[in-house]
Amino acid sequence: MPPARWRDLGRWSCSLLLLLACRSGDIAGTGAACSTDDDCRAGYRCVRALSRCAPKDEASLPPDASPPPDVMAPPPDLAPDAPLPTITPKQLPGLVLWLEAGVGITLDFGSVSRWEDRSGHGNHAVQDVATMRPTLVIRSGHKVLVFEPGGVVMRVADHPSLQWGTDDWAVFIVASTTNALDDSALFIRKQDALFPYQGWMFTTTSLDAHEQGAGKLCVQLRYLDVRLCSNGSDYNRGALVLFGVQRTDGDLLTVRVNGSATGPKHVPVLDVSAPGQDLFIGGHGSQPTFQLKGTIAEVVAVRGLLADTDRDALERHFLEKYGLR
Repeated sequence: MPPARWRDLGRWSCSLLLLLACRSGDIAGTGAACSTDDDCRAGYRCVRALSRCAPKDEASLPPDASPPPDVMAPPPDLAPDAPLPTITPKQLPGLVLWLEAGVGITLDFGSVSRWEDRSGHGNHAVQDVATMRPTLVIRSGHKVLVFEPGGVVMRVADHPSLQWGTDDWAVFIVASTTNALDDSALFIRKQDALFPYQGWMFTTTSLDAHEQGAGKLCVQLRYLDVRLCSNGSDYNRGALVLFGVQRTDGDLLTVRVNGSATGPKHVPVLDVSAPGQDLFIGGHGSQPTFQLKGTIAEVVAVRGLLADTDRDALERHFLEKYGLR
């Protein structure tokens, strides 16, 4: 073959090899821009919705290409709502009393003689008299202390952390009652030793004739000074309920039941320190009447301002923990 023909064949072969290299190398490979299949190398196709090259036998989209709209993640407003926060009593600022049934309990011959305060203030509830002690049982899967009329009561010794004066404060009690008409005290601090009915208490009914009724939950600050009851009147059926009382801004008193305010009211600013007087849980001191017939699962007291967000989160904690509605 003449030399000129060899030179032409060589140039043609080089062109062919270069073309093959361009069609099978990295040029126009995965993710490369394209408008038709001819823009992609051999074995690749042009995904026109993306204007990108992808392997013909690859079922999934190229990793460096954006997915089409039908497989994109849902917008943020369609994402499931995050659960609302809850907090335990230990996280509350101003916590001065926390009693939880089954935690820090001392049993003497089957009855509770000491109930440890978990707030860190040492406000432990005790009962030295064996016949006045509650018992610890499990009901509906929850540990509770059982109180009976006739003198069963726990006593918390006076302490500066419980002398609240005219400060804001809040108390929450998870309890049940089967009392009918008696003014059964859940939580009481006498105002004066000589006047056992003067003090502040949280009860299951009101002593006032026009408010008295079975199953109400009430708060009373000093005798006849302030009395406020819940709207509901069916809380004497023996089921646990979250009963809360909160004073804010010095004169706004609110009764709360299962996380809902049922009776906010502006009241006189009253000192609720009661220095020198003990706090009683489940009864009215040593009085044989006005005792709780029911159970107490948990007691929390906060001195000072309790922010609405903290209060709501704490109530959600109790509602979830005890399965309340």
